[in-house]
Amino acid sequence: MNVEEIRAVARGSKVFDLGMELFPGMPHVPLHGPFGYSMIREHGDFMYPEGACAAVDMFFCTGHTGTHVDAFGHVSKDMKLHGGLDAAS
Repeated sequence: MNVEEIRAVARGSKVFDLGMELFPGMPHVPLHGPFGYSMIREHGDFMYPEGACAAVDMFFCTGHTGTHVDAFGHVSKDMKLHGGLDAAS
């Protein structure tokens, strides 16, 4: 798709914000890991030329932490995925 085709599709569309606050202790499915956050580099840990630097943080969670982010291959029935694909393969 080129830019004009994307604009044509987007024209008149509505945007729904599905974002949510991420925080330690947020709801998650008990069988899945909880949300985690860590800052692994702080400003000044590494300096680029001309005085530039960056902080680096890491977010980690499962597809069931605070929301539900999945793909068609996440759930199977009788070992068949969406579209009848074999889950074992």
